Amino acid sequence: QDLERLVETGHFRRDLYFRLNVIRLRLPPLRERKTDIPLLLDHFASESASQHGLPKPTWTDACERRLMAHDWPGNVRELKNEVERLVIMHRDGDPIEVDDLSPEYGGEPDVDLVPFVDDMTLPEATEQLERKMILEALRETDWNKTRAAERLDISRRHLIRKVSDYELEAQYRDDA
Repeated sequence: QDLERLVETGHFRRDLYFRLNVIRLRLPPLRERKTDIPLLLDHFASESASQHGLPKPTWTDACERRLMAHDWPGNVRELKNEVERLVIMHRDGDPIEVDDLSPEYGGEPDVDLVPFVDDMTLPEATEQLERKMILEALRETDWNKTRAAERLDISRRHLIRKVSDYELEAQYRDDA
């Protein structure tokens, strides 16, 4: 947060601000320093591969260009999460391609995104898809309900009600 602005509005103690404000560093968001992305890709891939006991992947040039073209509203954490997902999901040893990326970065949607619905009524299929989308959004945001609700374009209150209705927290929170 902008502590200077909080001091001006009286929401942060002035004396504490001056105690903390010894050295100012401005770290621009990732979208303003895209040349860092290849270095971060390499670092996060090494880190995730080591953490999960998997081989470190490589990237095609097209994949790297696609990742550099993204605006990264979630900043470095968003990039790290995508790289970790790719390390875990991509185990064949081939370089990671654009199609391997998550859909929001230009990859193909997961095949199992839409449930098998032959023997379901429309309300049952809708409920199953809604449940799956909510669970996926919660996992992608480390169970941050505000960010998950934003990603799903629903209110946080509505999300909390659905999490309770589907008993997602009790069933899946330990998986997060």
